[in-house]
Amino acid sequence: MLTAKLLRVLPLAAALTVAGCSSSPSSSSSSRPPATSTTTSSGTSTTTAAVAPPTAASTTTTVTAGGPLPAGFKATDLTWISDGEGWALGDAPCSTPPCTSVVHTRDGGRTWAGSPAPKADTGSDCAAPSACVSGIRFADAKNGYAFGLSSVWFTSDGGQVWSVRSNDSTDALEIVRGTVMRVTHPAGCPPGCSYRVQTAAVGSTSWQTSPTPALTGDAAELALEGTNRYVAALGHTAGGAQDAHSRFVRSTDSGAHWSSFADPCGTTPSGNEADASAISAGSGGFLAVGCTARQAGEAGFVVVSADAGATFGPHRGGLLSAVPSDGEQVEAISAATGQRLAVVVIGGGSRSIAVTNDAGADWAVTHAEAVTNGPTPKPYLGFQDATTGRAVLNPRSILTTTDGGGHWAPFSFP
Repeated sequence: MLTAKLLRVLPLAAALTVAGCSSSPSSSSSSRPPATSTTTSSGTSTTTAAVAPPTAASTTTTVTAGGPLPAGFKATDLTWISDGEGWALGDAPCSTPPCTSVVHTRDGGRTWAGSPAPKADTGSDCAAPSACVSGIRFADAKNGYAFGLSSVWFTSDGGQVWSVRSNDSTDALEIVRGTVMRVTHPAGCPPGCSYRVQTAAVGSTSWQTSPTPALTGDAAELALEGTNRYVAALGHTAGGAQDAHSRFVRSTDSGAHWSSFADPCGTTPSGNEADASAISAGSGGFLAVGCTARQAGEAGFVVVSADAGATFGPHRGGLLSAVPSDGEQVEAISAATGQRLAVVVIGGGSRSIAVTNDAGADWAVTHAEAVTNGPTPKPYLGFQDATTGRAVLNPRSILTTTDGGGHWAPFSFP
């Protein structure tokens, strides 16, 4: 999902020197201190590629909370523990890389403040053997993880101190009911990664490997809800051999037992091959899978399951009649409820959010942005409850909806 580019190798020293960045930013502007909020559970997915592990030497530091908002901040990933409180991982211009930054809000994203960040490169600027992070998840107001190509970092004080907990590659990580689940793979891939699913109690350094069926692919996504667990090892969605379809495993008993099932995307409504490209789980055993056609020019679509992936309904084609029809890739999907879904689709020179309130029978495009030339970072999309959600289509802006995806209000970073 994320590509790595060569940077000079840096030692793992103190985890942060100023609030908001891994190193001193070239400029910054302040933000009004946010208010307090309540806590619930968090989460959404993402990250790929393998890098040799770093050496774990001198990997923590302490910094005062609530620093200035880093100028030029670009968001890579978000995590929310309630409608109001969340963190964004990203980077901002600085004089001495790594320039990884974390920002924090307690008022639903109306204001953000700088927060300490792990001493690690972001996934888009990472090369062996440096530590890399591209995802962030918090279990509650104190305990959180930053993870990526060659390291997992942990904080137990709301992000004031970050410590390396693992030097393994972590493709996806989610938290539910006090348990952390991650997908990891050995060095030397992709392509053709052999994935393992591991669990640990929040804060524990002991990871237990789950007894999943064999799982190989070029990228991985993870979805958790209640006692249901889903892992997708994504194939080559732009085309390829017959075995390029994505592979799935699932558990309905919190990971004690697992079974595999075939890519539910199968073929497009016109009969051409299609591959799963994004997954999301909802309550009551609801599972939504975004599908991308291999044939250039065909629209993406969605399939849904109401029984934890045991069976799937019909293809919801015509997903995007209002999106330019030169072929769309479904990049992200989020289930607010069993009926309300949102997807991010890229195609026709734009990135769009489409929303359905009837499990995919009818769709409306509620937000769209032009896509600039060059590499496009993977977007973020996630609902915190049935009506409140966030999206990042452009890393310089965070979109918020409070009406189930009907309208999206941007917060643009300075």
